Amino acid sequence: MMSRLRTLALLLAALLFPVLLHAIPELRTRVYPADTPVVLRITARRGSDAGRFGKMVVEYIREDGGKNWERLPATVKEGVLLVPVTLRGEGGHTLRVGTLDERGKFIPAGSFELYSLHPDLFRERPWRGDSHLLSRVSGGRQQPPRIAALARRAGFDFIALTDRGRIEPSVTLAETVKQWRSGFTVLSGESWSLAGGLVTVIAVGHDGEIAPLPKGTPVVDASLDSDERAAAGAAAALAAEIRRRGGVAVFCHPAMRQNDRFLTPTALRRYLILHGGFDAIEMLNARSGVAGVSRVAALCREASGREGAPRALLGVSGFSDVARVSFGRVNTVVFAPENGAPAIIAALRRGRCVASLRIPGYSAFHGPSRLVDYALFLNRAYWPAHDRFCWKQGNALLGFIDGNSGLSSTVEKCAAELEGFRREFWYGGDSAGGNVVPAVRGDAASTSSPR
Repeated sequence: MMSRLRTLALLLAALLFPVLLHAIPELRTRVYPADTPVVLRITARRGSDAGRFGKMVVEYIREDGGKNWERLPATVKEGVLLVPVTLRGEGGHTLRVGTLDERGKFIPAGSFELYSLHPDLFRERPWRGDSHLLSRVSGGRQQPPRIAALARRAGFDFIALTDRGRIEPSVTLAETVKQWRSGFTVLSGESWSLAGGLVTVIAVGHDGEIAPLPKGTPVVDASLDSDERAAAGAAAALAAEIRRRGGVAVFCHPAMRQNDRFLTPTALRRYLILHGGFDAIEMLNARSGVAGVSRVAALCREASGREGAPRALLGVSGFSDVARVSFGRVNTVVFAPENGAPAIIAALRRGRCVASLRIPGYSAFHGPSRLVDYALFLNRAYWPAHDRFCWKQGNALLGFIDGNSGLSSTVEKCAAELEGFRREFWYGGDSAGGNVVPAVRGDAASTSSPR
């Protein structure tokens, strides 16, 4: 009786859901070098039938124009579907795997977004972080170690702790975090409010506390009043000192409103963006609002290409309480070879980053168009899985901080799992993992080159 019921169930599945009887494809590697012959290795998801790969076909389309869906050559070897291809140019691509019915109609079993990059960006990886956070040392609500754990749980790879006029808390936290063996990074940081609050400046990655502050000389600019000229001179002098000390000078929340007025007057804001000598500007600040972002974006367009204008656009929370549910929605995605302080600082100084806003159902990025295009792909294909690892590890870190020393092994295990996922996601990152292989000489001649 049970055998007949099982046969009937399979027949119904074949009629109603034909794809279920085939292997469910899985492709873990999603980022590839552009214009380079590679062989995609499509495996069967656990629990599905890899033996049915022989009946499957693979089709491809390039996001940036070109032909309609193209059929790609594919062979099966030891239960793996091998697809030779050359992904032309930098940008997105879609691969779909399925079967053909008796009429030749394509029945999809799965599809994958891929991205190809030119060598300079392919060598780098995305790291998400926040460079404007305050601890209990300067009016915040959390102790530094707890801030790091909550940031990890929010999906961050790095932070800069920027307590007011004090670098020591960030340096101490960086040493503490290294002992966690979590893969998380803390950058040195410090912040100052100048000229009675007209300007706020942050240093990230500098080599020691800056005290006393350089006085600066009031600038000569007819658009500014006397207080604004003094503030501009002090801010420019501090930015120059930060840079001299090896740090990144950040102009903070330039369009924030408080008590129905701008903290930084419009003329002063414009002068500092165009002539202040800052490396970076907070394009997105969780407390600035949409109108503030629009004003800053307009000035950044005006400053684009000018000597001394900020190259990096940052997204920061500026929170004193990182336990908020909304923490993590505003952030910066940095593209650097590794998640170490020198590499992150160098990338910020070069403007190799985008400001990011992510809320349920909506996301936005600000930065160079090339990086924004890539960030949009990562937002769909990379960060969701990345954040699941971070959430698990962040919770373990919170327990560890609260005294459960046994969670240290969980922290290290999560770090290894996240690193394994990252290595698989980029082509060639884990050749031993079996998810991708480079094309050999014999493959290159027959590699399809869709356009």
